[in-house]
Amino acid sequence: MHACTRRHLLIILTIAVIYFIKNLIKDLCMQSCVQILGDPNKPNIRYVVVDIDHGDLYETFKSVIDDIDERQLSATKVMVFCRRKEDMKELFELFSQSLGPKAYVRPQGTEPMDDRTRLFAMYHKKTHDLVKRTIETEFCKECGSVRVVFSTIPFGKGIYVKGGNVMQLGPSSGVDDCLQGSGRIDRNTGFSNWLLPTIDRVNSFLCKGHQ
Repeated sequence: MHACTRRHLLIILTIAVIYFIKNLIKDLCMQSCVQILGDPNKPNIRYVVVDIDHGDLYETFKSVIDDIDERQLSATKVMVFCRRKEDMKELFELFSQSLGPKAYVRPQGTEPMDDRTRLFAMYHKKTHDLVKRTIETEFCKECGSVRVVFSTIPFGKGIYVKGGNVMQLGPSSGVDDCLQGSGRIDRNTGFSNWLLPTIDRVNSFLCKGHQ
């Protein structure tokens, strides 16, 4: 490292534990260097592990269903990432059967009972682009008509939803997907819980909830 004199500026960027960084500084003879340390962890997110009974999804999502039933457009927004398309369909049917007419918001009482007034929606690879944009727009609104979204794909990369919860039925396919999901809601404000799935067990889910 004799080439490293005062005439040279050496900048090293690294993501590593403190122990590794100290060894790196020693190996590169940078004992007198200036260190700028940053913590990527967010103080508003808490990670917790939780198990659920996949055979009783109603009990798992009862609080979400009751919230929609009682509060309609004021219900807390929930993003549900589904590992399998079958799970997404099962949840959609569960909410439809449990809520009945209250699955729709009809201020005048004459609005059609379809995807334009339904308080929850499915968001997957084959969803029409126009429908996707509508779901993204309404879900991002504070009092949008879509309060719950069941998704099998990343929900609108770059989209930020203020307030709400994120849940995932089944484990993420990887760390990237997990981080992508956690970034959809309350990235910078509010306090949230991020419950991680136990991959080696059969039944698990993860959620990030606004407190």
